[in-house]
Amino acid sequence: MPHVLDPVSGIIIAANNRIVGYDYPHHITHNWRVPYRARRIHNLLKAREKLTIADFFAIQGDTYSYPDAIFAAEVVRIGQPLAKESNEWRELVDALTGWDGYSNSESTVLPIITQMRATFRRHILESVLGTELEKLFEWRNEATFIDRLIVERPSDWLPDGFTSYESLILECYRETRASLAERLGADSEKWTWGRLEPVRFPHPLERLESHDTAPGRPPSGCQLCPPAQNPATTSPSGLVVLATSVSPSCEIPIWGER
Repeated sequence: MPHVLDPVSGIIIAANNRIVGYDYPHHITHNWRVPYRARRIHNLLKAREKLTIADFFAIQGDTYSYPDAIFAAEVVRIGQPLAKESNEWRELVDALTGWDGYSNSESTVLPIITQMRATFRRHILESVLGTELEKLFEWRNEATFIDRLIVERPSDWLPDGFTSYESLILECYRETRASLAERLGADSEKWTWGRLEPVRFPHPLERLESHDTAPGRPPSGCQLCPPAQNPATTSPSGLVVLATSVSPSCEIPIWGER
């Protein structure tokens, strides 16, 4: 089994991500979790020479969302040349420009980006798998595939019915606005992350008998942030961060990071 003892970097990170290189001779799994949490932890550890207890609390509670930040940055990059001629593109670019990538309850960007990204994924997979199979498809590392598509925009993955990724993204924006208006009302200033995914803290006694539970993602977190909040319980999943120095040599690549 893979193992490491007192690495030169002084850091061991295990956040359900791939922990072996491509040259590792034995098959462990094809279904690693996405690398976002491990990469974020790595970057936060690397940013400081000395680490305190407060630093580790900050890592545990960090809410930076790599996939949403990547998607937003690419949409802005695509839309900037088009914003001069299109009110829709100008509105979208203005809404996303300058977003810091963090999840918090008052964010009006995160609802737009998460819904656009989900709609983008649906259009891509429906074109390949069909409507029914798209609903059944699940791969724990699929978010990095979506990252690659939005960054590289290969023509052979462009869904039927669209002439360009620009037209696909604009359609995702239209569908997102319609969906958010239906769920949260017509006033877009009230489309906040806290309203879209309200927090719910189930009482432990609920487990004693069956209850209808409404999963809720915490307003200041997401499943792909370092805390990896569970939508059903809002409790952080396990991660391991050990550090004796901050000179990591490991590589945790993220699509679209520039």
